[in-house]
Order: sequence, then structure tokens, then C-alpha cells
Amino acid sequence: MVKNNLDDYTLRLIADYNCKIITMHSLTVPPQKQKCLDFDKSPLASLNIWTEQEITKLEKCGFDRKNIILDPGIGFGKSVYQNLYITIY
Repeated sequence: MVKNNLDDYTLRLIADYNCKIITMHSLTVPPQKQKCLDFDKSPLASLNIWTEQEITKLEKCGFDRKNIILDPGIGFGKSVYQNLYITIY
């Protein structure tokens, strides 16, 4: 299932079954070319903030860290340069 912004109740239900979850970084769903990460900041810095927030949220809902898969969302809300930078580093 692909879904944007599952509520905490649904996330807790999924976590109760010890399932893995994949969460992807995207500024908008569906992606919009005119919305990109801030060009004044490192894309990795933005992703690191998002990563910490996602892990915290999912752990509070009962997910074991080993069941959380993070996808940086290459091509979703990032410029070509930012995508390349994320891929290299």
C-alpha cells in the first residue's frame, strides 16, 4: 500500500503486527517541480532533520527501529543537483 500521512492510530496498528514500514521524503505528494528543498542548505542537512523526525514519530507509534526503512525520495522535491549530491554522499 502506498499512502501519504497515515494517522497515528493506523501506524500503531501496523506496528502491532511487527511489520516493516518504508517512509519516503517528499515535500509534496504528488511531487511538484516548483517545490524543492531550500537551495541555501545542504540537502543532507534537510534529510537528517526529516530522518530524526520520522524515526521519533514511528518509534512513538511502536515501530522497532530495525523495521523502519527510510527512502530519501530521489526525484521527489529535489533539484537534479540535490539528487546527485544525495546519491554521492
